[in-house]
Amino acid sequence: MAASTATGHLNLLVTGGLLTQERQGGHHLYVRLADLDTAELIENLDSMAPRRADPPRSLPAANSSRALARARTCYGHLADAVGVAITEAMTERGLLD
Repeated sequence: MAASTATGHLNLLVTGGLLTQERQGGHHLYVRLADLDTAELIENLDSMAPRRADPPRSLPAANSSRALARARTCYGHLADAVGVAITEAMTERGLLD
């Protein structure tokens, strides 16, 4: 992830009140959880999250898993090469100008 992307995501979490910023020293800015309620919320969400599946045991399953990871979305936009490939395919078919 690019540093600018990480900064943007951190800023959204600060704006949303989940994180808070602290300046220490001349140029050091630290980010931490806003409060104990936020920590409890994250722990509760983690306890409800499904556990990771076992790693794929066959080549087709591994390829499928890799393809899915490549196509994952991040906050509403398709990941780099996949988004470009979809745009190019749609343009070739005349669906986009």
